[in-house]
Amino acid sequence: LFLCSMEPDAPRAMAAVRGHWGIENRLHHKLDVQLGEDNSRARTGNAPGNLALMRRAVVNILGRDARKRGMRRCQKLAAWNPAYLEEVLAGGN
Repeated sequence: LFLCSMEPDAPRAMAAVRGHWGIENRLHHKLDVQLGEDNSRARTGNAPGNLALMRRAVVNILGRDARKRGMRRCQKLAAWNPAYLEEVLAGGN
């Protein structure tokens, strides 16, 4: 169910819905598949929110370089190479 102020026009509505899900799927694929968000067992207190915040920060920070290398490769580089990790955290690349 979608609510909007557009006139009911099927082709425009379909394009708007597809555009929304395209954006939604690009973000959630990274969070779910590459960062394991769906497998998280954190359910109580501040843990779920804190972990979600950290995952989104990872997507944003590594995403600057992932356009050139891919998110999975950037994750591995950050884990294996302290100099690369320092560079991405400092905002370089």
